[in-house]
Amino acid sequence: MRSTILAGGGRFTSGVRALHTTIAMKRLLALAAFLVIAFIIWFFAHSQPSGLSIGFVGSTNGVIGPIAPTFGKMTTNHAAAIQAWLAAGTNGALFTITNQHGSAIDIFPFARICTSNTPPTETPLLNAPNGSGIRLPAGQTATVQVAELPHSFPWKVELCYHRRQSSGWASAMFESVSGALNATHTIQSDWIEK
Repeated sequence: MRSTILAGGGRFTSGVRALHTTIAMKRLLALAAFLVIAFIIWFFAHSQPSGLSIGFVGSTNGVIGPIAPTFGKMTTNHAAAIQAWLAAGTNGALFTITNQHGSAIDIFPFARICTSNTPPTETPLLNAPNGSGIRLPAGQTATVQVAELPHSFPWKVELCYHRRQSSGWASAMFESVSGALNATHTIQSDWIEK
């Protein structure tokens, strides 16, 4: 190392200065890389497209699956809604749902019937096989049968779902860090006039 005598009798070593500059640059680059990664995670977590399409197919006679009795036992309001549904003839509404996400999703076993003049009404998915709802793999389409509880017109259905973890290690790590799997998403059908 080269030393230089300074005008006050002190010594300055140019090798130490270069070392401090190198450490400072490394810290600055590490901070910049951290900020870029944090921004990318935040951006992808907050900018997810719908990824689902939903379409009303028509009405049918509802099939009483395992979810309707469970739904009826949850609260007295749900019990009254199921009794009214049974008395009205167990009408069901069919919807097709296409998963355009890159990973599978789980559709919750309950939906909401929304009208323009009343608060939303919870309703069971009649063809949900269990309390986990309906699993829909990426790129697949499923038919969902909703108990059409008594309501006013026009109406629409709102479904809730969450994404399943991807199979690739990098995607799985990103989803874990970003919290994307914990998010609950909703999708609504168009208004139905009849």
